[in-house]
Amino acid sequence: AAGTGTLGGTALSADGDRLFVIDDDNDRVVEFERDGSTGALTERESLETVGRAVSIHHYEVANSEFLFIGMASDAIAVWQRQNDASFRRIQQIENNRLGVRGLDGLKDLEVSPDGGFLFAAGQEASSVMVFGIDSESGLLTPVQRLRNNAGGVSGLDHLSSLSFVDG
Repeated sequence: AAGTGTLGGTALSADGDRLFVIDDDNDRVVEFERDGSTGALTERESLETVGRAVSIHHYEVANSEFLFIGMASDAIAVWQRQNDASFRRIQQIENNRLGVRGLDGLKDLEVSPDGGFLFAAGQEASSVMVFGIDSESGLLTPVQRLRNNAGGVSGLDHLSSLSFVDG
């Protein structure tokens, strides 16, 4: 797309029809429509992120569609698709505010396979923050923080990515 700078992370809609791309140079996330027969991408919308995004996850439930965007400022922005097909930011979770800890050096986001939880990897904090996802509103609620070398937890030292595997 014209004006797209250095590309960061990506997320694909569940149906594969839309691709979301982090544009690092322009502090935005760009939504593209994908032609199923040719694979061609057409820019649809640009979301101004007010700071550099580091991770993105697309989430759909019932008739609602959400984007969870991890920010370099150690925050998570929740965006919801509106009736006019545009996205609007509905929540901003910030590290060290309202009981949220462990997002220092936020590197990755991952939604649980059942869609009930968002996991956030804080590399500098060597921790994983768990949020419950309200299935109707998409809003996040802090549930748990796992820290490296605390409470019997290990293996989280400077983690940089999260993923779920079958098995």
